[in-house]
Amino acid sequence: MSNSTHIRQARREKARSIVTPIARHTQFRDDAEFKEATSTLRHYAEAMKGVFFVDINAALRLLNWMMIVSADFSTELSLDTGEVMAFARILLHTRWSEFKKIGSTMITYAAEAGDPSAACFVVGWAIEKKDFSRSIVQTSLRRVKEMAENDRIPQAMALQGLLCLRNGQIEEAEKLLDEATKVGHTKSKQEKMERFLEQNTANHHENFNPGDMAKYCHELAKIRVMNEDADGVVEAYRRAAFEWDDPLSFSQLARWEEKYSAKWLECTIKAASAGDEESAYNLGMMYSMPREDVLKKVKDKSVRDEILNNLRANPYAKYWTKLFGFPDTSDWPRFYWAVEWFDVGIHKLHLNSMWEYSQLLWQIGLMGKPSAHMVAILGLVELGSVSDERSERLPRLKQQAEEQLRAWLKTEIGKEALRKLERQGTPIPSGVKGLVKS
Repeated sequence: MSNSTHIRQARREKARSIVTPIARHTQFRDDAEFKEATSTLRHYAEAMKGVFFVDINAALRLLNWMMIVSADFSTELSLDTGEVMAFARILLHTRWSEFKKIGSTMITYAAEAGDPSAACFVVGWAIEKKDFSRSIVQTSLRRVKEMAENDRIPQAMALQGLLCLRNGQIEEAEKLLDEATKVGHTKSKQEKMERFLEQNTANHHENFNPGDMAKYCHELAKIRVMNEDADGVVEAYRRAAFEWDDPLSFSQLARWEEKYSAKWLECTIKAASAGDEESAYNLGMMYSMPREDVLKKVKDKSVRDEILNNLRANPYAKYWTKLFGFPDTSDWPRFYWAVEWFDVGIHKLHLNSMWEYSQLLWQIGLMGKPSAHMVAILGLVELGSVSDERSERLPRLKQQAEEQLRAWLKTEIGKEALRKLERQGTPIPSGVKGLVKS
């Protein structure tokens, strides 16, 4: 029998020891409720195939047994410890409290059995929640320290670094986080890590998660900010962005580049495309700048061309305006592109995006697109309904929105836009209607 087969069998035996019938206290009310829950779970697990690697059919058979739905589990357990851990994490991500309890218990049992990914998970949870009181956390802390010091496992080293940071050991924390997040550079360390993972878990991704490593790069950057190491900060964010494929780190990198430079634009577009609302807002502001501001503020010719020329649908529009009096639509393409970026911010309730979105659409309306006036009014109405007690700017912005609405709705254009909205059946707050008469 080959060594890899022995390892696989050992992992399965270990898995069997951590998945005893632990769910007696989480029985569903009836079979129908359980079937509905497992059906939902199957769909969720199928959708998460690229994140959690586990045979879902084998996992659901295991779940049946753990729920005592089927008391007979004489067949061989076909899941190993890595797959059990992956399944436990799937359970933690579901909306069913019963499944969450089972997932939590599975991870606890796995950590008690010495599973490395479970120990890392428990320690990560303890650091996040600032709760080190449970005995399983103490057991996992010892396991993680052993993996960090003896095996130099990146995930364990990073967690050990966070623990050092928590205890005020800044220099040691930086050293551990730095080594952990750049482990891919050193072939011998990479091979050693992979051998360790092969012996301890079947799932490489459960121990060495690129998203986790990017998060640890961010912690490294924070330490370097405290140490006033500007080059080190940029290097940490660059590592997260380029080596650990974290698009949101590009928003941090953009802050260290000259605004409106080609490098700034590249970083900002990557971050905004990943859903970073501040980056999307910055792009919206750039594409909606008046021409004179573009010429004055944007020094890089390639970026000026991107704003003024590359998005121009009709380069002859200005001439048609001069000759025939048509509305000047030459800036429409870039303005609509700005609207798209502001919309990204609006979906995250980014207040400045909501404000600028309405202002730009009103401007587009004045350029000959009447329907834009209605959308502009709606944008300010929606801003008025936002609630966020933590925001110091929101009350002031709401007041500005009301003043702006009052000004718009005194014009014939604004009144007509409001009438169209009402004819379309759009719900309009009575306070907004009252602004027309005031």
